[in-house]
Parts: sequence; structure tokens; C-alpha cells
Amino acid sequence: MSKYNKKYFAPQARQTGSKLLDSDGYRLTLANGTLGLSMEGSNLLLASEATRLTAKYPKTLKQAAKETVVSPTFNITINDVAGTGAVNDVLKELQNFLKSDGVKNLTLYLGSGSQQPVTPNGPDNQPKPAKDGASIFGTSKPKKVVYGQRSLVPADSKGKADVIGFGAAGVAVWRQGSQTSELVTPNFGFNDEAGKWRVEKHVRVLADTTGKGRADIVGFSDAGVLIAVNKGNNAFAEPKLVLSDFGYDAGWRVEKHLRFVADLRNTGRADIIGFGDKGVFVSLNNGDGTFSPSKLAVSDFGYVVGGWKLDTSLRFLADLNGDGLLDIVGFGRQVWVSINNGDGTFQPLKSVVTDFSNGQAWYNDKHPRFVADLTGDGKPDLIGMHDDGVYVSFNKGDGTFDAARKVINNEFCYNKGWRVEKHLIVIADLTSSGCGDIVGFFDDGVYAAINNGDKTFKPVKRVIDKFSWNENWRVDRHPRFVVDITGDGRADIVGIGGTDVYVSYNDGQGNFGPQTQLVQNFGDLRPGWNAEKAVKYLTNLYP
Repeated sequence: MSKYNKKYFAPQARQTGSKLLDSDGYRLTLANGTLGLSMEGSNLLLASEATRLTAKYPKTLKQAAKETVVSPTFNITINDVAGTGAVNDVLKELQNFLKSDGVKNLTLYLGSGSQQPVTPNGPDNQPKPAKDGASIFGTSKPKKVVYGQRSLVPADSKGKADVIGFGAAGVAVWRQGSQTSELVTPNFGFNDEAGKWRVEKHVRVLADTTGKGRADIVGFSDAGVLIAVNKGNNAFAEPKLVLSDFGYDAGWRVEKHLRFVADLRNTGRADIIGFGDKGVFVSLNNGDGTFSPSKLAVSDFGYVVGGWKLDTSLRFLADLNGDGLLDIVGFGRQVWVSINNGDGTFQPLKSVVTDFSNGQAWYNDKHPRFVADLTGDGKPDLIGMHDDGVYVSFNKGDGTFDAARKVINNEFCYNKGWRVEKHLIVIADLTSSGCGDIVGFFDDGVYAAINNGDKTFKPVKRVIDKFSWNENWRVDRHPRFVVDITGDGRADIVGIGGTDVYVSYNDGQGNFGPQTQLVQNFGDLRPGWNAEKAVKYLTNLYP
């Protein structure tokens, strides 16, 4: 069986106006036409799937009941439903079905309603990858975003990040080009009238739950998960309880349990994933504003089952093998991974390296560790700052890793005076090379090591004498971010200080301009914005 049979989307006679909606290549829009699919395989298997799909999507599939099966070929025509997400829903329904041994060949095309699906009849007619890299069914481009214990809401590597704050009165936003911040919803805040949200009890994040490319507000409250859908132009819908789980009343605790809202299946819509007492629980996004009941996806990585504690271990979500699906990475007694199956389930844990682990004397209170792409291949590597320097275990490309090697000697490390409780270290692309650079906020300023792209780094240098401990910036009170806010793909330095938000712009070569005020608000000394009451992020509210 050719590797192209089930995995690649190969447009044939693509219709004018039909297009891919994003670079990952799995969300489609059709312009007054149809999407055709043709599969070859077991007649019984194909007929059963045709009947199931017809019943589930009667308004989407065209003449499916009468014309889908002509043994041993299964043809589907999907009507033009641009903007509703139904085409993508049907394609994702087929994802697991296409893994069956009974399906031999697959051809897909975008075309007009008068065209018919093409039936493959041999190796010469098997589809080849589209020139633009478009793909579906689990072979999309690598997902570069990484979620971690200290990065619940990551920002796009290229884009104009916005400032979002959950304060006493509700949620305020500053967007690029604005002179001031704006209260976008009087909910999710500390005050009684704003919902009585507490930093020590409730998690609040942003994620696209609708597939429209806009970040919605998601909160884990006492009762469960509330979502305020982003309607565009800084307007948000009233919060809606979508799931009576993952909340305080269900036993979830900030000091014990991690919770993320992230797209686990490449649907374009975020699902809910929580690391609870008994393991990893997942609630899948149904695509209609509701979520399925949570299910145990991994019987490990839990507070009780596995003994994973926030102060002794680290857990991340990252696409390790380039299939576009977020896998689980855990730094515990060893480094363990659980590969995403693409359907809300995960494979059994596998140890990938013993380095960076508690068993090798790596500790959360001394040694920062990261999962980030350092080589530009789209597959993240493992990075750690030990006592004597920076170590990296490079991804082999299949989710396994080389042994750790030292890449920077006696910098960003404990022996050089770097302390987790005082100094912040991040991995960010400063030069738009696709390779992560190392940025650290030290006593006397911000230091950076530029990635050479060949698994080595340039000498560490101080890039600005601001945002530092000596200037009264504190890890627990003054969030600092290294994200792109200009849209040039080169990360800038942004800090939310005592009173306001400040920025130092990147010149594209890893050098930074003076610290300037970005917006007056959000600072720790501002009423309603102190660390005991507020949570602040920099992320992309809109594409």
C-alpha cells in the first residue's frame, strides 16, 4: 500500500474559489461546488460507513444513500457548506475509518457539482501529495505551538500578539494599534459582580473553541468549564457552562492539577485536557458549542496515579513526530512521552531519555526545562539548564531523542547565579529562522544566545539592561514575554511591570531597542491588577 493512499489530500481540477483556510491544510471551504472522495476496499466495510455517514450528515452528503457504494468503490460527494465547518467534520469522521485494513485506496478532489469523484485503479493513479503541502487525516504540517505548566496560553511565532488581562472587574484587552485597553466582558473577574474568580482556585485561558480562528475566553470555575465565544471586534458572548467537570466542585485544584484547552485532533477547535488524580482526562469538542463527557485517556501523568506533582515534575503538550497532533511529554523520574492517536486517545507511555529527569538530579527549583524546536524542522527538542550550562536532546524526527549534549557552557545556569525564583528563561525565535533562541531575564538585564541553526549557539550577550531583577522585576508579580507583536516573525520583549506594559522591539538580528511604554494598564500596582487578583497573557486574539 502506498503511503499516499490514506494520508494525503491531492486536489484534482481544483475549483476557482475553493481554498484551504490555514497552513495546516485540514480546514476547507468550497465555493459553489463539492468535495469528492473515492475509496476502494471491502464492500461490506464501505457500505456500512456510507450508511452511517448518510444518517449523521443528511444535509451535507449529496445522494449518499443511493450512489456511495459500487463494489468495491465508495464515492462521497459533500455539498458546498462554506463557513459552517461541516466539510471538515465529515473529513474528520473519516479519519479513523481510513485506518482500517479494509480500505485500499483513496482519492480526494475539489471541483464543481458536475464533476465526479475519480476512482483509483492502480499504483499509477494513486494520488501524490499536493504541491502546497495540503494534507488531512493526520499528516498535516507539524504543530509548532507548545503548551506547558508555565505556558498555558502560548502565542503564535509570527503574529501581532495582544495583551489580555483577567482583572478584578473582568477581562480587559489591548490590541495592536489601540491607545488604551478595553474591558471586553464584565465576567471572569475577582469582584463579586464579575463572578468571584480566584487565582488560587480557578484557571482562565484563551483558545479557539469554534474553529473560526478567534481566541475565546475559557474559565475553569467552581461549577465546571465556562466559555465566552469571541464574536470579533473585541466582542464576546455571555459565558456559557459547557461542561460540569474539571472545576473546583469536581475536585480539581490549581496546586495539584494541570488543565489545558488545546486542539488534540487537528479539527481547528480546541478540546479540554486535564491532568487529574488518576491520570489524563479528555473532553472532546463536538463542534457545536458543546463538549463530550470527560474520559480517561491515559492512566498515568496523574497526581495519584504516577505521582506527578507540580513542584517535582513538568508536563507539556507538543507535536513530537510532525503529524500535527499534540503529544504528551513528562519530565519525571525519566522523560516519558505518550503519542497522540488523533481521536482523543493516547498510546502507552514510553521512556525516551533518562537525562533531564529527577533520577539524574534535575530539579524544578534549580533547573528550567523546555520542549521547543531548536533545529527548524518543526519537531521539538528537549532543552535543560543544569548546574553547569545548557543541555539539549535533539529530536530524531520520529518522537525519539538523542542523548543530551551540552551546547552552552556555564551560562543560563545555577553555577552562574541563575535562580528559578528570581530569573525567567524562555525559548523564542528572535531572528525568524525557525530555530529557537535562548532568552534570559537576569539581575542586570536580558541576555540572549542566538541559535546558529546547526545545533550550536552564538556567544551569550546582554541585549538590554531593563526588565531585570535589579530594576525590581519579580517572577511572581511581573509577567514577561518574548513574543512577536509586530507581525515580522521576530519575537519582541514585552513586560507587564509595576504600573504599565512595556516593550523592547527586536531589530530582526536579535538586538533590541530601548524599553518603551506600550499601554497604560495591567501593572501590578494598578487597582484590581495585582498578582493576587489577576492573570495576564500575551497571545493572538485574532489570526
